[in-house]
Amino acid sequence: ESIIKRLGYSLDYAAIFNIAKYPDATAPQLLDFFKPQKLLLLGRQALPEGIAQLTLNKPQKLKNCHTLLSFSFDEMMENNENKKAFWEQMKQL
Repeated sequence: ESIIKRLGYSLDYAAIFNIAKYPDATAPQLLDFFKPQKLLLLGRQALPEGIAQLTLNKPQKLKNCHTLLSFSFDEMMENNENKKAFWEQMKQL
């Protein structure tokens, strides 16, 4: 939540979705339901079925959605360089 606020976005326009609680959810289902303009995936294990392989920390376009695959929270908490890399890409998303 603090990252969303630091980027100047309101939580009223954000959805935080834990895919681990919905392992059968597919990318088309999620994109159709949420209709995101921007999508952040934290950790490779967060990739829903149906998303092509994304490059880590490289913003990419998925349909009409700006998408970023970055480190998981665990990977960032253990490594300051991962945090810096994540934050630099988040500012561009």
